[in-house]
Amino acid sequence: MHNSISQTAAKDLDLSGCGIALAELKSTSNARSLGNCNQGAIAPNPQGTSVVFSKIFQVASDFCPGTGSSQTSNPNCPSNIPVDAAQVMVTYYTAFLIPIPGLLPGQLKITRTALMQVNPSADF
Repeated sequence: MHNSISQTAAKDLDLSGCGIALAELKSTSNARSLGNCNQGAIAPNPQGTSVVFSKIFQVASDFCPGTGSSQTSNPNCPSNIPVDAAQVMVTYYTAFLIPIPGLLPGQLKITRTALMQVNPSADF
């Protein structure tokens, strides 16, 4: 929701969306030691920003132009969305578990994606 206030915020150049997600994961055992988003591997692109803490936490924030937009489409976004939107994808890798063959792997990967319309009246 935070990244949907404008097109600029959707790109998460100040890493505030990453910081919100990281604050939520601080209670997990293997993310407790992570500092802040500036300490991850930051990969900016023209339509978004990704922050990666290897094999623990990844967050990607993207601006997704709508179908009527004159801006080029973003390959990280779903196709045919009617309006400009902000997409944030968070991936978390659990601490290592005791594997049970055929039932439980040694580590779980959990990914969640949120897509929300960008406020059309603001761009700051």
